[in-house]
Amino acid sequence: MTMTEQGVTPLAPEEQETLMRLEAVVRQGWAGFISVGKALLSIRDARLYRAEYKTFGDYSEQVWSWSRQRAQQLMDAAETSHTLTTIGLRSENERQAREYKDAAKVVATLEPELQVAVATYLKTATGSERPSTSQVKAAAEVAAAIDAHGTVAHPDTGTEVPFYALTGEQRATAPLERMNG
Repeated sequence: MTMTEQGVTPLAPEEQETLMRLEAVVRQGWAGFISVGKALLSIRDARLYRAEYKTFGDYSEQVWSWSRQRAQQLMDAAETSHTLTTIGLRSENERQAREYKDAAKVVATLEPELQVAVATYLKTATGSERPSTSQVKAAAEVAAAIDAHGTVAHPDTGTEVPFYALTGEQRATAPLERMNG
């Protein structure tokens, strides 16, 4: 496709339909900030704004009266909420999701077994369904510090073994010992 004189490019019919569907989600979704954030991410990533706007920021401001920063907050909240589900946490609102953003960035870097370990640790150590942001981030950072080629105490025997030698379930429990220690 070529750029028009205004710097925008037309959308294919299926893209126009996708844009209309996603914009409907945004209109209906104030209460569903995750849906709104996901819709905005899709609009931005597929550049579905390009038929009428040069930039996503222009689109956000002119269609939704949101600054680019506000749209980014909604997208960040959606991404954070998605990441937190991997450790069994659910953001109840956008503000809470934004508070967990830094912790979610660390969690997102973890292998699935370590995400399970973080979730298990948070449930047993905090006794809370809603651990603090600092608790989530600290647990994720400890799990991230475990080198896959390093050694850990075997969950059954207590002897030092290479982390890679453990089964997936054992990998999920081995970091707990280090976190509790």
